Amino acid sequence: MKGAPKRHRDRVVSVRLSPAESQAIDDEARQRAMSKGQFLRALAMREVAPSQLLPSIRPRPPRDADVLRALAGQIGRIGASLNQLAQVTNGDEQRADLASALADLAAMRDALRGALASTKLP
Repeated sequence: MKGAPKRHRDRVVSVRLSPAESQAIDDEARQRAMSKGQFLRALAMREVAPSQLLPSIRPRPPRDADVLRALAGQIGRIGASLNQLAQVTNGDEQRADLASALADLAAMRDALRGALASTKLP
């Protein structure tokens, strides 16, 4: 009698969970009439989508976190230099151009800080 080929599953994955995370996974699996293992396997293999019951998954830190930190420092130093130039500049038009550049640089700095803050860095 031929049937579906048997799957040989001999690999084990161990994960530490908080009580709340474990309960959320139990609830989600139960809601789908699955065992915890079936649900986690299906979730990992993208056979099912997580629902709102599961805690949000934090993104992994960027691989280039050190580069992003260095970039944030450089942006800060450029901003300080532009600020000094703005204070010494005589013309109102030049001052307005420098103020605009400072505002753009501040927006870039804030976006970069937001990106760094939204990830848990090592």
